[in-house]
Amino acid sequence: MNITLRLDRLIPLLTLILAGFGIIFLLDAGPTQVVFNLGGDLPKIAVVWPLVLLVSLLAGVGVEFLLRAHPRFKRSMLTSIHIGPFEGAALLPWWILPALTPAAVFAFFRLFRGQYGSAARLGALIATGLILILLYVAQHGLLFGTASQQTAARTTQTIVAYGLAFAVFAAVASSHYRTLYAACVLVPVVTLLSYHLLHEQHQHAWTLALRIAFALVGSYWVLGFWSARFLLNAAALLLIFYAVTGSLQHADENGIPRHVLAEYGLIVLVGLLVLGIAAFGRH
Repeated sequence: MNITLRLDRLIPLLTLILAGFGIIFLLDAGPTQVVFNLGGDLPKIAVVWPLVLLVSLLAGVGVEFLLRAHPRFKRSMLTSIHIGPFEGAALLPWWILPALTPAAVFAFFRLFRGQYGSAARLGALIATGLILILLYVAQHGLLFGTASQQTAARTTQTIVAYGLAFAVFAAVASSHYRTLYAACVLVPVVTLLSYHLLHEQHQHAWTLALRIAFALVGSYWVLGFWSARFLLNAAALLLIFYAVTGSLQHADENGIPRHVLAEYGLIVLVGLLVLGIAAFGRH
């Protein structure tokens, strides 16, 4: 794939991101965990999470650093930003997947730190690096590649989006947070991922994405009554998310075709049946 990716920019960016991740893991691996205690029954927040969000922001901003260096970059690719007196332009929609990657990967692999220790941390570093490389390459292919390269890049981004969704769903499901607290994570993450998946097909993608996010919060509440392992709950949430976003991608001016609804409805029914059997088999 001839995409003219600037390695002299990619390598320093990845090095900085992974170095930041390494520092976070050193802090997180200590015998005592420093947490923010918000009081009452509010969940405690590990002090490393603000650092994780900074690394995630760096991964998102890195999109500007890489794509603007391409010889075929055009100002028309930018999104205008108006915040009060401030006006600017950035590649904001392209930040979504790279910015979510460090946080989602960290949240997922952190679930296994007690069982696998350093192996889980190493896995998180490797996974973060590989996923970011895939995304940065895919973005170049989508913006500057041929038709076949754009198709491959779009498929890559879609797979990564659903993978990140599963990682976040697993982290939230394992915490057993109350629905209100879980919504604080699910709403922004699902909204961003839904927007990424639907913005090419729908003019009002943000509104649609927000509705999907609240639908997933409702699904999380319902699944809270299901005494299954958190990975099965996460898989159920992913199945619902996939069915909703997938069917909406096929929508036209007349709505979603009936055969599409039937296909995705069947996928959900079969998927939930399989997950139910898997959950029952563990009891």
